[in-house]
Amino acid sequence: MLLWGLGGYTEEGSLVSPAAQAGTTGLRWTMESMGYKFKFIYDFPDSPMSISDVLSFAKVARAVRKLRNSKVGMVGYADMGLYITMFEGVSSRAKIGPEIEVFDMLEIEQRANGIDERRVSATIEEIRGNGIQGRTSTRMYGKGWREFISR
Repeated sequence: MLLWGLGGYTEEGSLVSPAAQAGTTGLRWTMESMGYKFKFIYDFPDSPMSISDVLSFAKVARAVRKLRNSKVGMVGYADMGLYITMFEGVSSRAKIGPEIEVFDMLEIEQRANGIDERRVSATIEEIRGNGIQGRTSTRMYGKGWREFISR
């Protein structure tokens, strides 16, 4: 949440202001008391508005929202005994947002083998139709795209 206090401007020796600072002062205490997480931006009278700060906050807020609605796939479990690379899913979800789905290579292989060959061929042709070319054989494309389609 963003709490932004506009500063106003001076006209003919008088400050013209919508009393935003008075409003933000009252709101800030209430929001803090209720445990809201927010950023407080305030402008000084006769100073430029803090547009760049507001835009920066908006970009971060958008990234946070996207993370909260995203999923991450993790293949395997403590590969090569690297237990320090593991995570605790509930804490990760609470702190950074994404749902982390764990699956094994065997699961991917089994799903990939169950995909109809026509679907794999159609996917390869669609990709090639979009201008993606390479030296990889159709057989190699098939294996990779079969695994991609399986998720």
